Amino acid sequence: NFNQIPNTAINIADNTGVVLDGVNKYIISDSITYTKPYSIEIYFKPEAHSNLSGWARLFASAPISTSSPSYSANNGYSFVQENATYSLALYSGGANRLTIDDFFSTTSQDTYFVMTVDESNIVTVYTENTSGELVTSTVTYDFHDNVQRYITLGKEQNITTQTMNGTYYYCRFWNDKALSASEVDTLYTHRAQIGWDAVVAAMSAT
Repeated sequence: NFNQIPNTAINIADNTGVVLDGVNKYIISDSITYTKPYSIEIYFKPEAHSNLSGWARLFASAPISTSSPSYSANNGYSFVQENATYSLALYSGGANRLTIDDFFSTTSQDTYFVMTVDESNIVTVYTENTSGELVTSTVTYDFHDNVQRYITLGKEQNITTQTMNGTYYYCRFWNDKALSASEVDTLYTHRAQIGWDAVVAAMSAT
């Protein structure tokens, strides 16, 4: 379950998504323990590049015991807009582990993202570029431990600024499964279909 912060009731008419204002709203999961392999899929619509903060967070995950100031000592990770550029970057352990160019756009447009992590710590990231093409990037890095964690959409759980400004349509999580390239391609084709019934239909076609 995902809950919007601040803790107010939210209405998502016809599953059209949750709008984050880039100021103080974000989405946080219940605490979960997930193990390698796993996958996270996000379909969202960020605001135009010029309307985003310099380090706007797409999503982040860290143990529930993580405290300020940083994820660095707590095996957390986050995907952020790279210092007001058009790139998306994966940060963990206080360093940039992966940069993906041509992710954010001069206009607000729907954008697709999948991260898979396998048992060998190979992190594969599938992103939709501004031309509507699915791009694959990889890095080998171990930022995982089998403890209770939060997944936060739009920010890091201990940073009150640099939140994402945009609409999140859905976030889907697979525990004990690293999606294959063909599975991601199928899900990407059906990305506008919201709901797990759409996922089941899409995956059964692979």
